Amino acid sequence: MRRLLAVLLTLGLTLGALGAVQAEGDKTATLASGLEINLEGMPIVNEKVDVTIMAYVPTGAESYDKLLFTSEMEERSNVHVNWVEVSPLAVEEKVNLALASGDIPDAFFKCAISNQIQERYSQDGIFVPLNDYLETYMPAFNAALNTYGDLGPSIAMSDGTIYGVPYTNGIPSMGGGPNGWYNKKFYDKLGLSEPKTLEEFYDVLVAIRDGDPNGNGQADEIPFLASIESAVGYIMGAYQLRNRGTSSGYIDADPEDPDKVRFYPTDSKYREALDFVRRLWEENLLDHENTEDSDIAARIAKYNADRVGFTLELYTQLDKAGVDFAHITQPLEGPYGQGIANKSATSYGGGNFIITSACENPEVLCRWVDYFYTDEGMELFFMGVEGETFIRNEDGTLRYTDEILNNPDGLSYVQAFGQYLCWGDGRNPALLSEKYFQGGAEMTPQQLSLAEALEPYVPEEIWPAFTATEEEAKFFSTNGVDIETMVEEFRAGWVAGTMENTDEVWEQYVAQLNSMGLEQYIAYKQAAYDRYKGE
Repeated sequence: MRRLLAVLLTLGLTLGALGAVQAEGDKTATLASGLEINLEGMPIVNEKVDVTIMAYVPTGAESYDKLLFTSEMEERSNVHVNWVEVSPLAVEEKVNLALASGDIPDAFFKCAISNQIQERYSQDGIFVPLNDYLETYMPAFNAALNTYGDLGPSIAMSDGTIYGVPYTNGIPSMGGGPNGWYNKKFYDKLGLSEPKTLEEFYDVLVAIRDGDPNGNGQADEIPFLASIESAVGYIMGAYQLRNRGTSSGYIDADPEDPDKVRFYPTDSKYREALDFVRRLWEENLLDHENTEDSDIAARIAKYNADRVGFTLELYTQLDKAGVDFAHITQPLEGPYGQGIANKSATSYGGGNFIITSACENPEVLCRWVDYFYTDEGMELFFMGVEGETFIRNEDGTLRYTDEILNNPDGLSYVQAFGQYLCWGDGRNPALLSEKYFQGGAEMTPQQLSLAEALEPYVPEEIWPAFTATEEEAKFFSTNGVDIETMVEEFRAGWVAGTMENTDEVWEQYVAQLNSMGLEQYIAYKQAAYDRYKGE
């Protein structure tokens, strides 16, 4: 990983000034087109330039032309954007149509173009490599590549080229877990304390099921509220599975040889984790109704009805019942020692801003997007303009105005900030910072406290979603999908008891995965991991 990152940064250092004439020590450069560009601060250019950008229109935003973000960014940068707007439902179709037809904008913004699409069209010269511009025109993004070691390798193509700017997570509470919350009112009434081991966890759930902690005389308590998928994910930590985080999918590091990838859904420890969750299901300790993580409203109703003993929600999703819940302070200990906490990789997707060959002056757009990795740019992107969308407190912290937090016209929070800003729905080519990002559920004091408590249990190395070559991507989009679907279906059936818990059934599952190309799946993941390491 370090070697690949060094290659990426070296490319930026040696090639960053190609195509521009710059006097030593000068803060301006003259581009090949004759345009003069400022290398520091704002404006980017003294002579206004026009660019065309295709952009995803997020929830709550009507049009980019009406956003405070747009007008303020143009005033600061002297870059006028002609927006080609696409709706959330049509973004993939519109991007693919533009790429296939050759009728492309100067750049794509918030369109989340996958690594596979980048790999495919980069061969045709449609996307502009950013390596050449990192040091001179993208210093803030370049600094992030140095700070977050997994960032460059996670967004680079198989040959080490970077085409897209990612959404980079610089907040410890974002992408971490498990989000374990227990009903302290229930626990206090029954004389319980936070369970630290798997068996203690089981005993506590039984006590909640049988102890009537809500005092209504009915056995309506839900000891553990989670979908099967989420429950298995939580329990896997106790079996030291997903030891390289959650972003790499169904692979982690082989405990016997950390340089080798392991497909953990066929590991014996994974079966033990499934067996434990099946035990919870069979004894009515895990909610049988909560099959979909997306049905937040149904779960909130159960919290507010004083029925839930333990859950994996974000704190804000506990709604009015949140005051009764406290967070866990460590992952569960299992039969192989202390459990591990989950963590996602730094990058939330690399293709959130991509410059195309249609752009006459890519240096201008490199500086434009690099702004969202600076303090001033992050403040504009996520908070807006002081006095209009946020206020600065005496201690230096920021706060949205009451018009956004408590909109007088009855607009929701998303609708209110969506009148001014475009960060909604993610897909942002920007750096997340605790100071400037206040929109996520992860930013509550309770959630930040949970993240701090679990930090010592996070694996030292976290893997991103590895970049696939075109050949590998074709396999993962066909055989790979079938293999992963099989894992998901087996997990649900095994836990819910629709299949027998026998060695024969388990062996049939493993054999079927092998017949679907599991050996090739693992080989391709190993090759991608080796590239990530720079081998």
